[in-house]
Amino acid sequence: MSRYDGAFDSEPNEWNGWGLSQALACERKLCFKDSPLFQGVPLQPKTLRMFDMGSAAEMVVKLNHPDMQLTMQQFKVRVLDRGGKLDGVIVDNAIKEAFIWECKSMNSRAFAKFKQGVKAGKGVRELKPQYYAQAQLYMHAMNEYGITFYGKPIVQTIFTIIERDMGDISVTVFRYDNVFVSSIVLKRIDKVNAAKAEGAILGVPNYLEPWECNYCDFKSTCKAKPQSKFKT
Repeated sequence: MSRYDGAFDSEPNEWNGWGLSQALACERKLCFKDSPLFQGVPLQPKTLRMFDMGSAAEMVVKLNHPDMQLTMQQFKVRVLDRGGKLDGVIVDNAIKEAFIWECKSMNSRAFAKFKQGVKAGKGVRELKPQYYAQAQLYMHAMNEYGITFYGKPIVQTIFTIIERDMGDISVTVFRYDNVFVSSIVLKRIDKVNAAKAEGAILGVPNYLEPWECNYCDFKSTCKAKPQSKFKT
């Protein structure tokens, strides 16, 4: 079976474990997600409402781009047996080119910080590496399967952020980076997949930001469980 089998599909699907949107998340958390022996604490209603607002934000952006053909459904992709759903594909018929479209929502503080970073010359890879990796994997999967629009592969992502409080919108465009995907992201996925096969729980990585631990649904389990192996 190909490592990219079933990489593109518009039908809904449920994925076990974790998906491509978390490819650069905490390796230890991903191990907990893969194990049938650990169950995370359900997210609080306030956090879930944040996700709902993100979905509503997508509709706002779609209504503000009437000049472009924008898919209204999420497309399923899969890389290394890990799945995800890209928010859509934008087709610019004028230039005969298609783009992956990813839409995120942020609170006013995070949005302002992102805008300041962009103004200072920083890109999405530096400012939001997890989002960047997610979109890169989507482009990677579609290119591996030879999916094209107007005979051309999708090599760019339109990354949209909407500020939840006032509705301000930020749009950034970045290109497919095969070196980044191959040398960093795919290796990270392979590492966690190998840990799953061995029944291992990886240690806490040194690249985490404080909010990642604070919002983690395995926070209590992580503190109580040392690096070890579990039986499946």
